Amino acid sequence: MYTHFFNQAIRDGINIVTCITSPVNRTSIAYHKKLGFELVNGDKEVDGVPVQTDYDGVGKDRVLFLKRLVKG
Repeated sequence: MYTHFFNQAIRDGINIVTCITSPVNRTSIAYHKKLGFELVNGDKEVDGVPVQTDYDGVGKDRVLFLKRLVKG
């Protein structure tokens, strides 16, 4: 599904996509890193992972990712 999304984004002229996950979701963090997403600096770290405090509301910290898309 991500491959289709990335290809459509590139066709639409988009070259950066972002996503979020919960700091406790280690499977999601590993998956997105494997897909080439970069971790975005947060305002604190949880178990070595940068986290943005209260991203989705009070007490709802999130890990932010960014991926640069290239035509290929």
